[in-house]
Amino acid sequence: MAVIHEGWKPRTKGKKPDYRLVNPTYIPILSESKEFWEHVRGLIHASYKDIDNIPIIINGDGAPWIREGQLSFSQGLYQYDRFHIAKELRSVLGQRNPKIHVQAQQALRKNDLGRLLFIVTETWAKCQSGEHKKRLEELKDLLLANHKYIVDYRIRLKEQGFEVPSHWRSLGAAESNVNKFKNRTGKRGRAWSPAGLQAILLTLSQLFEGNLSNTLSRSIQQAEEWVLDKVNCGMGRLVKGPRDSVGAKSGSFPATRNGTKGYAKLFRELQKLQPI
Repeated sequence: MAVIHEGWKPRTKGKKPDYRLVNPTYIPILSESKEFWEHVRGLIHASYKDIDNIPIIINGDGAPWIREGQLSFSQGLYQYDRFHIAKELRSVLGQRNPKIHVQAQQALRKNDLGRLLFIVTETWAKCQSGEHKKRLEELKDLLLANHKYIVDYRIRLKEQGFEVPSHWRSLGAAESNVNKFKNRTGKRGRAWSPAGLQAILLTLSQLFEGNLSNTLSRSIQQAEEWVLDKVNCGMGRLVKGPRDSVGAKSGSFPATRNGTKGYAKLFRELQKLQPI
């Protein structure tokens, strides 16, 4: 999945303000990465002009399919989710090397990747524990392979000559948006068919974008219009025929008495129709 947005705005005015995304669009699709990014590009192209002349920042973990997304845009810029780097530093260095862990996190915050790599490499060289040394080596290799993607995107944009407003924030953790979907689909002991999974993902997308109510109202209205267009005779004539008719006997239709539910409204409207 991808979440397209235009930035952030404060949600609260407390001592530690929270932020929400500006104009978010959630795109969950069950497809291969190439088809996925083609779909994402199409949606962005439909909403924004000159997408090949503006930077498109793609933030995510180290999965290769996410990095491939930058190739779909002329000004695509991949940002390795810095939350994952901070989390990995804490996991590898936090308990065994607390002082070194603090130094490493400071180097990451300052975007001094050379210093960060030196700290991890030096710790790895001095380490005697086989298992811990292996984890340090994996961390070292991770930093070496992704150092240019870990530097904050704002610094990299400035180096490319783009103007970066002072209110632009760090990208934060991508997981916070993924978990909105994960909590509903993957953490409740449920199993899904591909069609069912796609349906619930699209429904959640509309919910988080704030469009679910309008979408459902429009869908129900369209369904009602379709049914009404197909009806050739009045429901009232069917359920309340004359006593001497050969057709249906006089009676009532309980579904019409079910309050404000959509189908009750529909059947009440059908009763008002006259035969053609």
